[in-house]
This record gives sequence, structure tokens and C-alpha cells, in this order.
Amino acid sequence: MSIEKIRKRTCEVVDFNPKHIFNAIQKASDAAPENFVKNITDAVVGDLEEIFGDIDRIPDVEEIQDLVERKLVESGNFEIAKKYILYRARHANKRAEHRLEELKKLEKNLLKVKKHNGKLVLFSRDKLKNIFNKANAGFKKECKFNEAYCIVKNKLVEGIKTEDLLDLLIKACIDLISVHNTAWQNVAGRLFMMGLYKKASKNRKIKIDEIYSANSFNDLFSLYIKKGLYYKKFYDYYSLCDIKNAGDYIKKERDFTYTYSTVFTFYKRYLLNPNKDIYELPQEMYMSAALFLAIPEKQKDRLGFAKKIYDVISTQKLSLPTPTLLNARTNFHQLASCFKLNVADDLRSIYHSIENIAQISKFGGGVGIYLGHIRSRGSEIRKIKNASGGVIPWVKVINDTACAVNQLGARQGAVSPTLDIWHKDINDFLNLQTETGDIRSKAFDIFPAVSIPDIFMKRVESNDEWTLFDPYEIFKVTGKRLEDYFCDEFEEFYLECENNKKIFFSAKIKAKELMKKLMKTAVETGLPYVFFRDTVNAVNPNKHAGKIYSSQLCTEICQNTSESHFIEEISENNRFSIKYDLGTTVVCNLASINMAKVYNDEHIKEVFPVAMRLLDNIIDLNFYPIKEAEVTAKKYRSVGLGFMGLAEYLACAGLGYESLEARRHIDELFEKYALCALKES
Repeated sequence: MSIEKIRKRTCEVVDFNPKHIFNAIQKASDAAPENFVKNITDAVVGDLEEIFGDIDRIPDVEEIQDLVERKLVESGNFEIAKKYILYRARHANKRAEHRLEELKKLEKNLLKVKKHNGKLVLFSRDKLKNIFNKANAGFKKECKFNEAYCIVKNKLVEGIKTEDLLDLLIKACIDLISVHNTAWQNVAGRLFMMGLYKKASKNRKIKIDEIYSANSFNDLFSLYIKKGLYYKKFYDYYSLCDIKNAGDYIKKERDFTYTYSTVFTFYKRYLLNPNKDIYELPQEMYMSAALFLAIPEKQKDRLGFAKKIYDVISTQKLSLPTPTLLNARTNFHQLASCFKLNVADDLRSIYHSIENIAQISKFGGGVGIYLGHIRSRGSEIRKIKNASGGVIPWVKVINDTACAVNQLGARQGAVSPTLDIWHKDINDFLNLQTETGDIRSKAFDIFPAVSIPDIFMKRVESNDEWTLFDPYEIFKVTGKRLEDYFCDEFEEFYLECENNKKIFFSAKIKAKELMKKLMKTAVETGLPYVFFRDTVNAVNPNKHAGKIYSSQLCTEICQNTSESHFIEEISENNRFSIKYDLGTTVVCNLASINMAKVYNDEHIKEVFPVAMRLLDNIIDLNFYPIKEAEVTAKKYRSVGLGFMGLAEYLACAGLGYESLEARRHIDELFEKYALCALKES
């Protein structure tokens, strides 16, 4: 991702211009050849994009200059490097002298700051303290202004903007966060929130104390619908009176319960503020999402249920996944977290699946994809031997698709391809992300997984040989697909294939050696994930209707899937259409119960009915990027209710994470969770 902004020494954030790097090197050494300076500049920009492109931090000037210095030294042109180092040192000395003058001004109360209108006024320590005290309510013992101010004053410079002054105070609070004093994260969050209030009130032309009023929420709601940012049919389900009623119900004080990381994440990802022009604020985000998620309810119950949703999500008792919180209330309401699909051993099916991956990723969904049907490298195509390139070329296309369809620059697609451990391409698959081997066979942006049957683990235990097969050859010889069998049936068919003399395009390897390779790859790369196929299918409640071939990135989907098959391409009246026999593509609609906040009967009765009803509503409200997913979702209506915050809950309850008492207590608690979820389902 390209670098757009940098932070100056004054803490002011400005547009990044690589020309400044070029000019600085030339000023340091007039003798530096122009091509050389350009190459160094390009190398620095490349490193900046690699280091800062995927993290939520803006590089500062010193970090950029450190990179320039390093690149000059690495180039071997030590004379230019020496001149640049001396150039930096001279300027550092000048800044130090200037800094001494600024500190003298600060001591004499003569330092000036710049207001929004450009006017310079004297810096007031007392005004800064007043802002801090508003954010410090409830934490006065833990967080003292003087501690933060000691950090702030070292960064104060003549002419600093007042908004940058607040950023300095926030950064000081963040620097003071420690294991022994976590209260600073709350103070930092409140200060950041106050900054958002100021920007929003300015953009919306309202006073700060009017934020979250019924009228201001109604005005924002109408404005965002006109702009096409909010769901265009909202007023088909809610009256203006309903929207004002919802705005009046908003609880502003909940903004001050969030920590800095939470508020910053809202700002960076979830608040619907195109180009970072602040209009929408956290409680408005939660209420608008709640109003949208309540749409399927009966009219007389709709607003009341929206308020219940708002209460459980804004208090963070229930956590919504990124696609739901991000897209609920918008016209592109793809609310599901993950999708899972199979790919047939057919060119049409492969590219149809890749197109489906692109469409799902475009709207924020993660994808699990099973590749075990695809013939292996060296297999025949139309009776021509050694014609197939195997699975790896398709994995690379999938990898590049995940990178290319990056959700409007928000994040890369998340795709997890799965291959069986008996597939003849398994060794190449395990090498996808290692540092050795042909770089052209690598795929670093996907999350590979391996499907393992019980018989493989038995062979590992007994140190026996393991046979790798080409799935196409097995089907050609036997008329059956090995990957369609599980548990005892799989073991029986696998042994039959090993003894079938007509199957010759196979390979032998010690099971233990293959397991060692898998574990070595996992240590080196952190992947692959492992899917124990027999264990999952043994407890499949719908085994009469299909098979579970794999899971997906988050591993919570364990449902039947099948591939789509091409039927025909029809041309009629200058239009053509492609027909497919639709497979089973599974959708995962998720929400998570925050155990740290939902642990007694009162909380459970409040949250679980809302959670289950909300998830069921999502199935009907969801914008499905592909038709296969919609058909499956509405047929099975499966939902996933997860849990988070276990460690926090146990710590607050004074229970050791691995203690027997904790296990017994959690077992009882989850019995209550399961019973309530089933009752409400």
C-alpha cells in the first residue's frame, strides 16, 4: 500500500512527497549522480511501503531519514553516505539551538500555538489541563496530568496546531500505558473521542453539546441517505419520528467506556466517514446498524428490537464481525464473515470459483476453498500424459486474486485453500510459503490448510509408508472419487486404491517423513492449518445430505459443500448466458458473546435472545455476492454464535486459566450458554 502521509517533527501530518528525499540527498552532496539519487529515493519509498503500508501508523521524518542513511550505506557509496550523515548532524544542531529558544519561551509563557483559523495565540498549560481533566474522570488517582505533560512539553514547538497539541497529549497517554497502569488507555481513548467530537461538530455545523441529540442524529441520517451512504430504503421501514426516537435513545456516555485501541479502530475502519471527513460517530454507527438489523421484525416490534440490538452491541456484550458492523446500514450490505466452496476438476469450474472468490472478497468476505478434486501435476488431460500443471498454478491465481481485490484498499482478501494429504501435489503445497525453492511457485498471501484422515495418523504412529495419488486417475480407474469417502469407508477405499495395479501414477513416502515436513513448514511459516476430516464428518448432523471436505480461515464452518458444474453457454438475441448446476456454497453468519460482560443469568437472558434473532435476520438482510451462497444460506439458515473474552473473565473472577476450578466453572457456564442459544434458535 502506498504511503500518503508523514508526520513532521512538529507532529503535523502532511502529504508525503518523495521529491523531498531526492532534494535532501542532492543538498547533502552536489556530486551525487541524478540516477543514483533517484534509485536511492525509489528504494526508500519501497521500504516505507513494505514497513508501513499494512499497519495503522504514519512514518515520521526521522524514520525516513534513517532509511535514507541505511540505503546510502548499503549502496557502497560511502562518500555520499558520509556527507548525508554530516548534513543531518548540522541540521540537528540547528534544531537543537532552536529548541532551546522554544523551551525558554515555554518557561516564560511566550510560546504560541496556531488555532483552526490560523491565528497565533499564547500556549496555555491550564487549557490543556482542563481538557485532560475531562478525560480523566474516574481515573484521577491512576493518571496524573503532570506525568503526561512532562512528555508533551518535550515535543512542543512554536506554531504547533491546536489539533496537533491534542494528538501530543493522546500519544503521551499511550506512552504511559503499562501492565501496572492500564487506565491510561481509557484516558487516551476519551481524548481521541473528544477530538472526533470536535471534527464532527465542525463538519456538521453543530455545537459539541448537540452531538447525539435526537435532531442531530436525524439530520445525519437524512444526509447520509441522500449521499447514498446509508441504506436507501430505510424510510420504507422507519418514520422520521422513529429515527428521532432512536436518536433520543442514544447513550453518549458509552463513548467514554471504550479504550484507545477500540476508538482508533472505529476511526480507521468502521465509522462511515469517506476520506476521513468526520461526520458519523460511534454511537450513531451502532444505532444505525441496529436499525438496519431490525428491519425484518414486525413493524410494531421493529424499533423496540433495534434498541435492544443497540444496547448489547454498544455496551460490547455482543461483538459483531467486521462485515456486519462495517456494512450494516449501507446499500452494499454484505454481512457474512466467511464463505466456503469446492472446486471441480474442470477449467470452467475453476475460473467460475475464482470469479466467486473475487466477488466475495470485494464485499468483505473471507473464503475457504477445497482444491482436492483438481488433478495433480503430471496428470493427463484429454489422454495427453504429463499435461496437467497440477494444483499450484491455480493456488497462485487465487493468491493474486486475493491481493488484487482488496476491499477498496481496506485490506487484502482472506482466502484459505485446502488440499488432502494424500494428493500427489502435497509436497509442492507445503512449500508454498517457505523461503526455499522456486519463487515462481510461491503464494505468500493465502492461508493454506491440509486435510488429514485418521489412517494417515495411524501410519505416522506405526512409521509405515503413505501413498500419494492423483484424484483424476482414481476416478478414471474406479469411477469413484477417494475424497468423497470418510472414516471407515475412506480407509477401505484407500487400501483398495493402494492395491489396485491399474493405478500407477502414485508415489510412496514415509508417513512420518511427510508429517515432519508438515510440522517443519508450520514452524517456519505458521501454516498450514490442519483439518481432521474424519473427526468432523463423524459428527456431521447432515451426513445424509452431503460431505464436509474442508473448513475456512476461521475454522468455524463445518458444513456440507459441493462444487458447481458448467452446463451450457447459450447465445440468443445478441445476448449470451452461462448455465451452471449450482453447488453448495456455505455462508457463515457470525456474532460473538463477550464472556467478560455476559456471565450471569441476567446478562444471558438479555443478550442471547437478541443475538440469535439478530443472526437469523442477517440471513434475510444479507446481500449475497454470489447466487450459490444465497440458495444455501436460505435453505439451511445456519448461524454461528461464538465466544470471546474468556481469559479476561477468568482473571476478573480470580480463577487460574488452567485450574480445575476454572474448567468446572466454564463447563457449567457453557451449558447455560448452549441451552439458551438452542431455546432461542
